[in-house]
Amino acid sequence: MAGHGDSDHDAKLGSAQDAGPDGDGGFAQTIRVRRRGIDDPRLVHPRSLRAEGELAVHEGELDRAHTLLARAVSIDPNNAPALESYGRALRAEGRTDDAIALLRRAVLIDGQLSAARLLLGQLLVERGRFDEATSELEALLGARPAQTTARLWLGRALAGL
Repeated sequence: MAGHGDSDHDAKLGSAQDAGPDGDGGFAQTIRVRRRGIDDPRLVHPRSLRAEGELAVHEGELDRAHTLLARAVSIDPNNAPALESYGRALRAEGRTDDAIALLRRAVLIDGQLSAARLLLGQLLVERGRFDEATSELEALLGARPAQTTARLWLGRALAGL
């Protein structure tokens, strides 16, 4: 039956029928991740892997999240949102230094990625790296002055100096 797991059509990304809201096949691909499992070699869309990885983090399935997000980043190492999501997963695993490294990469690739910069600043404060945290949080507030959470964390960073 067309549209079920093993057809050639189902393996293609970005077809008119499968196109997600952005026209890139991401939505349909996400559905297939759940249906086929994370080891299916046809799953190559970083946005889908990222979405599925974020869901796994939310559900507390950290091993699964790690696998999905690592794959997304390996497919597209300059995908700042995937790096951010992977950083969040590593933080949830307790791997703060690794999370900091990925978040720093995400911010270098896309300086407007405010959620990554905020989490980076928070983790740097938690690690006692107040100078670095201050720099990141001030950069975030320069772009988004109404970001109250960033102001709170900047206050903590400044208090630690």
